[in-house]
Amino acid sequence: LFDELKSFGVNIVGYGGATSQQTELFCIATDVETAAYDAAGYVIEAMGGKGGILNVLEVLSDTNTLKRKAGVEACISDHEGVELVQQVADITTIAEGVEKISAAVSSNAGKITGIVCTGNLASAAAVQVLDDYYARNPDAEKIYLVCIDTPDDVMQGIENGIVYGTIAQNTYAHGFIPMVILRMLNEGYSKVEGTYFIDSGTVLVTKENTETFSDDLMKVTEQILADLETKYLTK
Repeated sequence: LFDELKSFGVNIVGYGGATSQQTELFCIATDVETAAYDAAGYVIEAMGGKGGILNVLEVLSDTNTLKRKAGVEACISDHEGVELVQQVADITTIAEGVEKISAAVSSNAGKITGIVCTGNLASAAAVQVLDDYYARNPDAEKIYLVCIDTPDDVMQGIENGIVYGTIAQNTYAHGFIPMVILRMLNEGYSKVEGTYFIDSGTVLVTKENTETFSDDLMKVTEQILADLETKYLTK
């Protein structure tokens, strides 16, 4: 369909994720491997730079999940004193996530200092598991959890101290930036050769910025807009 539209001179800008053929002019989306690397880095920082990590993934047949897996593993390998204790994956429901994460935490008692969740279902499950874990073990050592996105359960987990932080994706930019690009193309701008993917960026949300992280994301969007004429489009 994109090829047919392009043959009629239609400009196509995608967002959220790239197509397999990448026939659209640009794709604005989260760089999922970088976001996962950053998530692991935030966990490691909260852990004090040492300890064991549980990596919680969703469906391994998804190429984005494999990128997230690579990002977490790369970050762990870049930090001495940090090890991957266990990885759980192929989570397709919250209930399945709760079961797998609970089993991992129980079987690695005292070894897990941090948990990285790079999927929505995994994040929701991890919040439930740690809520129950602290209720049953009020004197337990802190396990630092970093999730993805900002649903109510994750945000409540931050407020309650169960979740250390979560990676907020810049979904506003996903919608706004393509419209600006299309307008600029209509005004006579053309694509810079070799450009395609535009990282929409992320922001870590913790208890300190739950009320202001949207402003932080807007700053990221403003920087992307400023870069359009220097990096991606020319006239």
